Amino acid sequence: LKTNARNSGVFSEQQIKDLHPHLCRHTYASKLINNDTPIEVVADALGHSSTEVTYKTYYHADKARVKRAVLEIVY
Repeated sequence: LKTNARNSGVFSEQQIKDLHPHLCRHTYASKLINNDTPIEVVADALGHSSTEVTYKTYYHADKARVKRAVLEIVY
């Protein structure tokens, strides 16, 4: 993973140092959730037996997403 990142020329050495497989999994799950993928689908994609585990571990409120949701309600 780190070799491929280094060879791509896209990442800094600090980013490469911090790169690990779980970070990729975490980013994948967070992106799915922030793109409104149903939590059941995300849990299944990650192999979780419970959506509760998925939600607690991977859901992080994206401030821009929250703002859009509030504006949709207000306007």
